[in-house]
Amino acid sequence: MKNLLRRLAVGLMGLTCCAYAAEWELYHAPGDDAAELRRQVQPLLPAGTTLQLVALPADAPDTAALHLHARAISAGVSQLPCLVLRDAQGAYAALTLRRLTAEGITHAQAQAGAPGRAEHARHRSLLAKLYYLHHSMQRSASPAEQARLIENMYKLMQHPEVAAEMQQFIGLHCLYPALMQQYSAGYTGAHTPATEAKLLEAIRVLEQVRDAVPGSVYGRRAHAEREKLRAARLKSRRYE
Repeated sequence: MKNLLRRLAVGLMGLTCCAYAAEWELYHAPGDDAAELRRQVQPLLPAGTTLQLVALPADAPDTAALHLHARAISAGVSQLPCLVLRDAQGAYAALTLRRLTAEGITHAQAQAGAPGRAEHARHRSLLAKLYYLHHSMQRSASPAEQARLIENMYKLMQHPEVAAEMQQFIGLHCLYPALMQQYSAGYTGAHTPATEAKLLEAIRVLEQVRDAVPGSVYGRRAHAEREKLRAARLKSRRYE
C-alpha cells in the first residue's frame, strides 16, 4: 500500500508539473533564421520553459494563415520577432526581441497577476475576432457564409461588455464595409429591392455609429460617410 501511495504521489507531481509547465511562443517572419532566434532566446528563459517558434506570414492567403494571424493579435503581437508569455490562462505579455533580457522577462512575468489582465485579454480577443471576421468576409463568395459573418459582427457590436467607442469602430470599419460589399456585389447598374434594402441597412449602421457618440472621431466619420451616401443616392436617382 505504501509503495502504491508513493507511486500515486509521484505521478500526481508529474501531472502537476506538466499542467503548469510554461510553453511560450516566439513569433517571427518566415524568412528569419529560426535556429538562430532559438539560440538567442532560449538561454534567457526561466528554467522549465519550452519555446515554440511560429513563422507568421505577412498576409493571410488561406484559412490556416488567417487563424494564425488572429492568434497572434489575440496574444498582443505587434511586430516581429516577438516573444509571447503564456500560462494556463493564456497569453499575458508580448516582448519584442530588441534588447530582450532575462531581467525584462522577469519583469514581464509580473503582468500575469496584474489587475487589468483579464480586461486587456478580452480587448485583444475582440480585435482578433474582428480581424478574422473582416478578412473572412473579404474572401468569402458564399452569400450564406457572408450572412453568417455579418450576423457575428452585429453580435460583437451589440455586446453589452463592448465599450461604446469599440462599438462605433466595429460598425464603421467592419460592419458597414461588409454590408457595402454585399450591396456592390448585387448592384448591376440599377437598384433592385434587394440592393435597396442592403443600402438602407448600411445607412442604418452609419446612423447608429453617428448617433452613439456624435462628437467622437468615429461619430464624425460616420456622419461624413452618411452624407456622401445621401448625395450619391440623390445623384443616382436623377439618372434612373
